[in-house]
This record gives sequence, structure tokens and C-alpha cells, in this order.
Amino acid sequence: MRIATLLQKMNGPEKFKTEESLRMVWENGGYALNEKIGRIEENYLADLAVIDFKSLEFYPNDLSRIKSHIVYSPVNKVYATMIAGEWVYFDGNYPKLKEKNYYEKFHDLYFKLEKKFKSNKGNEKCYIIN
Repeated sequence: MRIATLLQKMNGPEKFKTEESLRMVWENGGYALNEKIGRIEENYLADLAVIDFKSLEFYPNDLSRIKSHIVYSPVNKVYATMIAGEWVYFDGNYPKLKEKNYYEKFHDLYFKLEKKFKSNKGNEKCYIIN
């Protein structure tokens, strides 16, 4: 989000506001997915992100700067994330994931897929079934 916002400001900082960046991520993401998400409004699905605003990246800590801190902070300080009423990320852990070695599995599947794409050279569809 930070890089996308900075790139939009190449022609002047007044050309792209912080609120537009947040709308791009929240509301427009829902629009692109054809889902009613990204707004706190009736009939919209509600998710929750808990951000640690006590970290140094969010100082000076005043309400008028919260949006710009979220957009421009170089460090991700999300403490917890709730989707559809369930915690999917909490204090560095993913409680819904049952696998203990998901990073290793991702690593292996990534390289299998990469190898298949390189050998295929785009001639046919590639699928990995594990």
C-alpha cells in the first residue's frame, strides 16, 4: 500500500490523498471481488484488524495522523486479524492453520510449480496436485 501510494504521488503530493489509498485497498478490493466488504455499513461483511499503535512507527500518536501512519508506516504492526468472526492471525500465530510445517510445504510447492512452468514454456496449463 505504501509503495502504491508513493507512486501515485509522482506528479505531486496533492494528486493522491491518503484516504484514496485506504479506499483503494478496502472498498475497491471488495468491488473488484464483487463482494460487499471494505466498509462499515449495513449488509457488508465485517472483518477486524488490530494494529499496535504504541509502536514507534505510529508516533506522534494523535487521531488526525492514524490514516497516514497506516499507509506510510514501513513496518507491519498488525497484532491480530479477525475474518467472519474468527481470529485468523493473533500475536504472530495463525490459529486456524492445522499444519505445523506450512512454510516448508509452501517452499516445496513453489519450486515444484516454478520448475513445471519453466519446463512448460507456456504451451499448456499447469496444475500441481499434492
